[in-house]
Amino acid sequence: MRGWLGLCLFGFACGPAEAGPEAPPPDPPGKKVCTTADDCPGAACGRDNLCRPSGAGGAGLGELCADDEGCASAYCDDGVCSSLCGSCPSGAICSLDRLCRYRLAAPALSLGPVTTTVDGAQPVSFEVPADTGAVVVVIEDPDRLRVAARRLSRPDGMVLTDPFDAEAEIIPVASYPGAASVLIANTDDPRATPVPGAWQLTVGSYDPANFETLAPVPGAIERIHVLFEPLAEAGGTMDLELLLAPGTQLNAASATSSQVLIDLLDEVQVRLLEPIGAELGTVRYRDLPSDNDVIEDGNETRRLCEAHSRPGPHGTSINVAIVADLAYTSGHAGGSPGPPGIYGTPASCVVIERLGGARSTGLLMAHELGHYLGLRHTTELNGNGDPISDTPLCAAGTPVDQCPDYENLMFPTFPLGRELTLSPAQIEIARRSPWLYERPL
Repeated sequence: MRGWLGLCLFGFACGPAEAGPEAPPPDPPGKKVCTTADDCPGAACGRDNLCRPSGAGGAGLGELCADDEGCASAYCDDGVCSSLCGSCPSGAICSLDRLCRYRLAAPALSLGPVTTTVDGAQPVSFEVPADTGAVVVVIEDPDRLRVAARRLSRPDGMVLTDPFDAEAEIIPVASYPGAASVLIANTDDPRATPVPGAWQLTVGSYDPANFETLAPVPGAIERIHVLFEPLAEAGGTMDLELLLAPGTQLNAASATSSQVLIDLLDEVQVRLLEPIGAELGTVRYRDLPSDNDVIEDGNETRRLCEAHSRPGPHGTSINVAIVADLAYTSGHAGGSPGPPGIYGTPASCVVIERLGGARSTGLLMAHELGHYLGLRHTTELNGNGDPISDTPLCAAGTPVDQCPDYENLMFPTFPLGRELTLSPAQIEIARRSPWLYERPL
């Protein structure tokens, strides 16, 4: 399950029953054996499972480190301070490798596999807990067919999604090769509120070569992931993995001192993160091979995302590739929303080209990250609008610079030199994204 924090929830068995725990080994002379931090009052449980003094003044959970001695927990994992499970701090969970980690959203539920036919598939059911602020359903297909939700209905039977019935598109969805996501809700329509109870979902697989229409084909959906974002959690922290193509004249070795990248990230912070009550967390940089300097089409974009996306230190990083030339557009997001916590799929990143100025490139990145959090274009090029009530629709035939949504961050051809904003409803939707994790308190 690439990058997912797996939890045993809702009565689902995680595997066969196991024998009880063995007796712990005796303490070595002068040492105390531990399995969690709770075994070491006033101290820390190190990676050798021995109690050791906490790193006085050391970095806290989730902060960067070079070695164990640099962490208050005496445990540096992949350059980030962690701790063995026990009493994980607020905002963190115990992951499958028995380390306290930030949570992407809680809880997470996986369903499937599901066989699809041209007529659809057997519906699956998932239970939405009380006090849920948002739900993201991720449909994953190993054969890289285009996948999408075919039908989604509330506990009372009201259909919210059916791409073959325009009257039922209260929550609009899009198909995508390999992995596609549904956000409940990507609209401020009160009918789309994630009410508690048993929801019904039918998934479909479609011809990956046909982007004009949905052409159903038989397939096999590997997994259906369901993430629940608690109502009490809004805003949070966004981690980024920035992938730099050499033709951009940017590289990982000098990234932290690059004024271009400093200005670019500042623009993302001002245009997107601050308005939605979020902050920038860990940013890591990696170099891309030179054959990614020019990306000719969507197929090449999806191959880049599949090959180079990584989860980052908290398993929550949004991967953004910056290339010299994205020949068919300026920016491409792998879904609206992108699949939270899923890596190694064609949908697992955002790709943008470097524009003339750092702040222009940052504005473009903020726009594409808005898609990845679940926002759609306010007015599509085909004349359709987003499902949000306080974003105006630009009427057909209106000059672009006279469109009422021209200065919205999510307008498809926005002006680079102006102050672009988000509407209150857009802000509320974006700030509930599971991509924004909660820092430990």
